[in-house]
Amino acid sequence: MEINVTGDILTSVAVSTATRRTRSEELNWLANELWSGEFSRTLTLPVRVQADKSEARFEDGVLT
Repeated sequence: MEINVTGDILTSVAVSTATRRTRSEELNWLANELWSGEFSRTLTLPVRVQADKSEARFEDGVLT
């Protein structure tokens, strides 16, 4: 994940990849799906941020 702060604007960019495999022995078929793509979010913060004095981390799906 990439996180950028400029003034009061925070932007995060990440790539998501997920795979799902489904099998039916009864119907004799197998499906394998792959989702992949880049996504971004932009937030306006309530105050200007000094980016050089800030820290961020992304852990267990939570940006802190």
